[in-house]
Amino acid sequence: MRIALGMLLAGALLAGGGCASDVRAAGPADTHISNLIPGAQRVGAGRLTWFGFHAYDAVLYAENARFVENAPLALELTYARTFKGASIAERSIGEIRKLGLASDAEAGEWLDVLTGLFPDVRNGDRLAGVQAASGPAQFFHNGRPIGSIANERLKRAFFAIWLDPRTSAPDLRNRLIGTTSASK
Repeated sequence: MRIALGMLLAGALLAGGGCASDVRAAGPADTHISNLIPGAQRVGAGRLTWFGFHAYDAVLYAENARFVENAPLALELTYARTFKGASIAERSIGEIRKLGLASDAEAGEWLDVLTGLFPDVRNGDRLAGVQAASGPAQFFHNGRPIGSIANERLKRAFFAIWLDPRTSAPDLRNRLIGTTSASK
């Protein structure tokens, strides 16, 4: 039963679920984000829950607090539960596959990359991915650098998990990109 609940919560990590607002006050991004995206401001935020379990809060940052496709952005998740880094990587690849953004060969390669990148997280831990105007996407754990992704297809596919219109969490996407009122 405990393993099944753990898998369910790991599945909730990126899958659609309920969404709440008022995650983090509007304002400038933390230093590790603003150093890579000058002028980064909060665009939107939301909470991912699954069957009543709070998985994480997400905040999207972009220049001038405006989401523009393929422009610099940062996505920061603050976890409410413990998750293994390998589970985060597996769920990420599952979501990328659902979006049709990876071949079988790419999915295998990308799983290895993400498994090596993501640490285990606990309640209150933050993981942030920052895609600046050029160069690799940079990743941070609690504000400290943990690695990067240089592969253009993987970078785009990773952020698409939350930002593609076909995401499995459309309510969260709408809150992140600022198309849904935070009071809903």
